[in-house]
Amino acid sequence: MLICNIDGTIADNGHRRRERADGTFDWDYFLRPDLISQDRSFPYCREVLNRLGARHPLILLSGREERFRSITRSWLAEQGLPAPSKLYLRADGDRRSSTEFKSDILSRIVEHAHEAVSFVDDNEEMEDVCSRFGVRLLRAPAVWEDLFRYIHLL
Repeated sequence: MLICNIDGTIADNGHRRRERADGTFDWDYFLRPDLISQDRSFPYCREVLNRLGARHPLILLSGREERFRSITRSWLAEQGLPAPSKLYLRADGDRRSSTEFKSDILSRIVEHAHEAVSFVDDNEEMEDVCSRFGVRLLRAPAVWEDLFRYIHLL
């Protein structure tokens, strides 16, 4: 089973990252739908997810709120990415950290998993979380090229 975060992992969203004048992250800018639609998937990501998604359950999760479900599904389709078997988004108004949100979702998935689980994410804070649940963390975006080389050997 492959679980992937979206922003910064599948979606190259560097153009949406900026700080406010006070040095805090500008979430309003980051979550603008017109900017989300301009994201591109990282190189090799589409090929890897399509190939692995045909053989294994693909679960996607994002710290985006539920109100972004439609634009997220549209973006996935526009990028030629496979439809996930499950898409987890945080509830509207959920202000937990990304790590807390992902930890909660991972614990639920692992509890019911009947096969090995790998998690692809760009957040180094997920290292301890994944270790706690016995989940292998694959660090994006660099892992996409490595996986691309590997899947062509199958």
